Amino acid sequence: VTEAVIPLRDEVASISKDLVLLKEGNQALLRTKLYNVYDECMNKGFATIDEQQNFENLYQKYHSLGNNGVMDSKRQEMLKLPTSKAIKKKRLNENKDN
Repeated sequence: VTEAVIPLRDEVASISKDLVLLKEGNQALLRTKLYNVYDECMNKGFATIDEQQNFENLYQKYHSLGNNGVMDSKRQEMLKLPTSKAIKKKRLNENKDN
C-alpha cells in the first residue's frame, strides 16, 4: 500500500463507521416511533387507516435496515386491529338491532 492510499483508506474506514452509527441511530428512532404508534393503538383497541398506513410506512423503512424480528410480530398485530371505520360500522349495526 502506497503512502498516498493510507490516508484514503483511513478516511473510508471513518466514513464507514459513521454510516453504521447513523444506520443504527435511525433504526433505534424508527423502532421507538413504531412502539409508540403500536402502544397507542393497542390501548385504544383500534387504529385509524392513517395510523395503520403511517405504521406500515415506518415499518418498511425500519425493515429495510435489517435486524427486526420483534417488529414483525408487532406489525402483524397492528394490521389485525379494527379500523375506526369498522368500529363505527359495528356500532351503527348494533344500534339498528336495538
